[in-house]
Amino acid sequence: MGTPEMHGRFPAKDREGNEYLLSLYTMVTHSTLVTETDATTDLPQGAAIDQENRVLYILTEDRQLVLRLAKGKYKISGLIDTLLYSDDPQAP
Repeated sequence: MGTPEMHGRFPAKDREGNEYLLSLYTMVTHSTLVTETDATTDLPQGAAIDQENRVLYILTEDRQLVLRLAKGKYKISGLIDTLLYSDDPQAP
């Protein structure tokens, strides 16, 4: 596995108005070599490319995992779920 890369931060709020700063990360989970023998590619004979599978995830400042429900709508799962909302243009 690779090292997480932070791609940005954006603010969000819960229903009570509490503010959260969420961080957007990606991590390469594994890499595969695709060659011209793979039926799903349009590569020229003898060509090969390295494809990376990236996982996108969002964390709070205290490292809680945030689930993306829709653009601008998120959830922190716990004993009591916390719904978060953001209208920030950086929010996925």
